[in-house]
Parts: sequence; structure tokens; C-alpha cells
Amino acid sequence: MTSPSWEKLPRAAKQKHLSLQSGSCIESYLRCRTLDPKTSVIIFDIQPLLYEKLYLWPKVGISLTVLAIIVSLISTGVQTYLQDLAPTLLLARFNLADIRRHWKYLYFTPLPHIGPYCVGILAGYLLVTRPNLKMPAAAQILGWIAAFICSFSTLYGVYNWNSGKEINFAAGILYASFHRTAWTMGIAWMIVCCATGQGGVINYILSWKIFIPLGRLTFIAYLIHPYIQQKFMGNLRHVFEIDHFFMVWIFIGDLWVSYATAFAGTMLVEAPMMQLEKIIFRSGNKNAQNPSLNRSNSILKRTLTAEKNAKLAIIVDTDSVKSLGIDNVSHSKL
Repeated sequence: MTSPSWEKLPRAAKQKHLSLQSGSCIESYLRCRTLDPKTSVIIFDIQPLLYEKLYLWPKVGISLTVLAIIVSLISTGVQTYLQDLAPTLLLARFNLADIRRHWKYLYFTPLPHIGPYCVGILAGYLLVTRPNLKMPAAAQILGWIAAFICSFSTLYGVYNWNSGKEINFAAGILYASFHRTAWTMGIAWMIVCCATGQGGVINYILSWKIFIPLGRLTFIAYLIHPYIQQKFMGNLRHVFEIDHFFMVWIFIGDLWVSYATAFAGTMLVEAPMMQLEKIIFRSGNKNAQNPSLNRSNSILKRTLTAEKNAKLAIIVDTDSVKSLGIDNVSHSKL
């Protein structure tokens, strides 16, 4: 870009008709990072049907879920072939007409996204039905190798294409069909291993407390980071030669600004709304509103022992104990 264009983009976007139909929502610049509501509704309507089958008839439910994944893979490949689409949106092949066609025939349609959703459903079902799952060492090694292959092939499989090399027909169709589901399978394996205590060093790293606040900001950062990037790019007045150092520098800057903005949005909007929600939907149960009474009941019923919960026993209010008809002497014996 040779001149600021940020002010032009929103005005152009506002002139477009915002519709809930998959074909027309691609015209909106402001919605390029979200799924079309119609697509989301279709996916969410399918999920309860699979949940019901998994609960009532596990074998039937698993078979239907796997079938949905296969249908998602095949339909995505067929659509990519019929519409002559790129395997995914590529930086080196930036063409607005191709991007709109990709959004219309793939990104804003439900079938390409059903596969990843079903992988998540199967992973959740496995954790619910077998929370103490233990796998032999050989299975863990093979699983981690497969997970790394799925994740890294998805991430780096487009490297040559982004470098300007011609896309092989078969490789392009395979990547278009499998890359969403393959990435989800890699993530699902990691989650299952970490949740069952078999994640090893990866579980140790992901359990760092620093990720707790960052995890709460991730969704808002995902929603707002495109606008930060567009603001930066739209205000460039010179042509820059892009190299690895420049891209790393821009990435770090976008990352910090996105999370700083997400933190401000969380503190100003999300956190107050969550507190307001708690006030509005607070239960009328007095026991839930009286923590000291709950602590007293827990100790008196011996669901919490004083030996293991000495600090908890100390802070029990004497008045609360008297109100239960228990004298101070019997309370001190706990």
C-alpha cells in the first residue's frame, strides 16, 4: 500500500448488505473472521442428534459421527475440485475474487466444518466415558507421532505454495479435504492425553499458571485482532520489503496490541457483565448465600474433617454453630 486506506474500507463495508445467507455475508468486510450464523445454527442443530445417539446407542452414535467426518472430507474435496478452488487461502495467491469464491463455496458452508466438530465430540465422549484412560507406551508413541504429523503438515504443508510453487492437483485436493480435520485431531489427541495424565512435558508446559489469564483473553483477542491488523496495514504510507525479520516484528507487535486491547475489553465489558449475570441469576437458597453456614454444615456432617481442614474449622462462625444447636464445647472437639 502506498497511502492510507483504512477510512475507505469501513465505508465500503457499510454499503454492503448484511444478510444471514451464506452467499451474501462474504461481501461484508467486518464479518470475514466469523462463521455465518446460518452455518453455525446448522452445525449446532446436528450436534444434539449425535449426543442422543451416543448416549442411547453408543455404537450407533460413534458410527454416525465417523460417517459425518467422512462425508465432510469427501464433500470438501469434491467442492474444491468442482469450483476449481485453492486448497486454502494463500498469501502468495491473493486475489479478491478467489477469496470471495472460497468463502462462498467452502468457508461459509457447514460441511467443511462438521468434520472438526465431530472429532471434538468423539474426544469429549472418550473423556466422559473413560476418564481414567490408560494407554500402553507403544500406543502413546504412535499417537504422538500421528498428532505431530497432522498438526505440522497442516501448518507447514502450504510453505511451498506460499513460496510461489505450482500447486499439485492431488496434493491440493487432499490438503483441502483433510487439513481442518487433521489439525483438530492433533489438538484432540493432546487434550485427551493431558486430561488423562499422559501428556508428559507438554502437559507440564500447558499447566503453567501464566496461561490461565491469557486463556481468558484468547477469544476476545481472536475477535479483534483482524481490525488491529487492518488498522496497521491501512495506514502504511510506504512499500516495505517483507522478510522473516519484518514478519516476526509485526507478529510480536500485533500479538501484544491484540492482547492489551483484549484485556481492556475484558475488564470494561466482559467482567462487569459476568458479575451482573451472577447478581441477576443468583439462587434464592440461603445456604448458597451464607458461606459460614455451609462450612459449619460440612464439618458437622464430617464431610470435611478438622484434622485436614484446620484452617477451615478456625474460621467457622461461633454464632452459626450456636444457631445449629451445638455448644462451643462440642464444636471445639471437632
